[in-house]
Amino acid sequence: MYTIWNVRPGIPPILLGLAIFLGRAVAAQVPTGLIASAGAVDSVVADSTFARVWRTACGTRPPRDSAFVYGVVRDSRTHQPVSEANVDIVWTQLQPTATSYRQRRLKLSTETSAGGVFGICGVPTGFFLRIGAGRAGRVSGLIDVTPNEQRILRRDLVLGKWAQLARPM
Repeated sequence: MYTIWNVRPGIPPILLGLAIFLGRAVAAQVPTGLIASAGAVDSVVADSTFARVWRTACGTRPPRDSAFVYGVVRDSRTHQPVSEANVDIVWTQLQPTATSYRQRRLKLSTETSAGGVFGICGVPTGFFLRIGAGRAGRVSGLIDVTPNEQRILRRDLVLGKWAQLARPM
């Protein structure tokens, strides 16, 4: 069973910036599982880099079943970062009972910084995730993330008026 591990909703901007920088480096060079020229598997380098990103942003040792999700929330018209927007990540967990299964909906939330940046620690890997944001009557579309083993995910969000999002094209 997945359990949430030390979620720090208000990650200090300097630590989040460092984690995002390291996350970009990881994303740019994470061919995990590929055989390096010396014959060693490259995932050791990626895992140690992820551990550094996790410790910088989340302050603890990374659990094996968790990821770090970050991004920027922007306004749809001005393209400027949106501060104090609420960002939610939700997923559903099935728990076996004596005769069936019970659904349990779980959620992690945070607010964006003055620069519109958010970061959430403790996001489960291996589950369907839904990410969305909102502030003062403006909402983003919902982004679905399929189960995978990525440990660092960047998902940028754009806020628009509800009527703009609901209007048929």
